[in-house]
Amino acid sequence: MRGRSIREKSIVVLGMVVALCLLGSAVQAATVTLDLQDHGDGTYDLYASSSLGDNFGIVYYNIELVNILTAVHQSPMGSNLSYIPTGFTGAGVNLSADGALFSYQDTNSATAPGTLLYGIGQTAGTINMPVGPPSRGVPWTAPVRLASGTYDQGGPAPAWVDDDTLTVVNVFAQEWTEGGIPSGLAVRALVVPEPATMVLLALGAGLMVTLRRRR
Repeated sequence: MRGRSIREKSIVVLGMVVALCLLGSAVQAATVTLDLQDHGDGTYDLYASSSLGDNFGIVYYNIELVNILTAVHQSPMGSNLSYIPTGFTGAGVNLSADGALFSYQDTNSATAPGTLLYGIGQTAGTINMPVGPPSRGVPWTAPVRLASGTYDQGGPAPAWVDDDTLTVVNVFAQEWTEGGIPSGLAVRALVVPEPATMVLLALGAGLMVTLRRRR
């Protein structure tokens, strides 16, 4: 029997790459999926979703963005019925060029745990505001939008850096309702591209193998 053709070998390698991508997201207990949506008009949105059943939502993020002009934080933040800031109140400095998009829920605040939001990236919700009509609030979706911004349409597309030393997202390992801060309250999650991007990466890897074989 003859050996496999170049096409057959490429398909096998491509399948292995896809399998490894999926396996990588299953090995880590908690996974956060980032989805940077390029709208094609010089604007973008960055969304994040957190895996279900193994954590209680996003509590911290430091995401390195490149090829951007601006990034404005959109992560959930507001005030509770006692006028106390709630949600992602830590840092949250907007970007005017490439850099780290950074914010967190302040677990060390004297107002915690009453001002922490659980389920961010998992379920939609609203922070009830202390003023205005009963329907007034700051809503968020799932996946949650972390930022929106602009980029130069004449340059490369906006992106986040897939490097676990530059892009880090922490999630709640447990719910905390009262008393002292529990040990291991926040844990680091495995950060991965959204599924469509993972498939494109796998296709690219398969194409590279094919090109190398043909040389």
